[in-house]
Amino acid sequence: MPGLISAALVHETLELPSLLSSSQTDLGHALSNLRSFLTPPIYGFAHRSLRTSNIHSFDHRHALRWLTSLASRFAHDESYAELVDEASALIAMSCGASTITRTFVFRDDLHVLLNDAPIDSDGKGASVGLQTWGSSFALANALANDSHAFLRKFPHRRLRILELGAGTGLVGLTLAKLGIDAEIIATDHHPRVLINLKGNVALNGLDNTLQVDYLDWSTFIQPPFERTLDNAFTKPFDLIFAADVVYEVEQCGWLVACVTALLEPNSGVFHLVVPTRPTHAKETRLIDSSFPPLGSVTVDDVKDLVRVNREDLQPDGLQDGQTQIATFRHYTIVSASSARAKDSHP
Repeated sequence: MPGLISAALVHETLELPSLLSSSQTDLGHALSNLRSFLTPPIYGFAHRSLRTSNIHSFDHRHALRWLTSLASRFAHDESYAELVDEASALIAMSCGASTITRTFVFRDDLHVLLNDAPIDSDGKGASVGLQTWGSSFALANALANDSHAFLRKFPHRRLRILELGAGTGLVGLTLAKLGIDAEIIATDHHPRVLINLKGNVALNGLDNTLQVDYLDWSTFIQPPFERTLDNAFTKPFDLIFAADVVYEVEQCGWLVACVTALLEPNSGVFHLVVPTRPTHAKETRLIDSSFPPLGSVTVDDVKDLVRVNREDLQPDGLQDGQTQIATFRHYTIVSASSARAKDSHP
């Protein structure tokens, strides 16, 4: 079953071997199981096949005591150095102070590895892109399971594909692993996020397939002659993808300006996915008003972009809280002029 395999599977109890009588092999297996047990879910969500909502505080304390004891007991035994290092890393991870490596399995032949780093704030805005968010998983899952639905409009030619606000890069990495004949560029603006993103590209062996670049959307509210852009953005893109990238009114305006400038005007498609939780109602209203349905836009309307489809995605197993199935909204957006032209020539 496609999905996330980076958190703990359901166990009735947390059983850990004795430090006095267990072999190094047994201790290594226990540490591997604990990494799964202690790894948190996708940021803001749980996975139904995982026991995230059922981890008892007793089990968590028991795990930390065992890890601390292992690190202390074998701290000066060089033959246990790797085990001690792993125990120390797990202690740091359980306290939210370390990078977490996740494995996403969408199909037997499509795995993506990602490093999630602790979120911080450095005066340039919170680096939320250091974590993998549910919307990215929903979009990547949709791409992995039905890429034809996204690509059928572009048969037999090399594409230019852009990911905006790529964060940890799950969507771009999934695209790169689909074997599409395309130039794929994943972008973000936060320095730490870009460093982590480049690391994730290397982790998946895709340095020659997926390009990472800096992109500031606010650049596009300036007149074209005042913009300073990398050469990668001087030609339009056939496909643009973004997941959970809008939080404020100003930011939404930047996104609209960016996509308007970079999307191929005649056949380009912008795919945007956002969560539908009540806490994201403001963002949903912003997007609905910024990308109105085609039928509501007149010939004289100044809107450059319109949505031609809006559907809900429910990735198998992903939950919002303990019981609510997580739902995400997928917008398919095109230029208003191309939509009108297609509408007038069925």
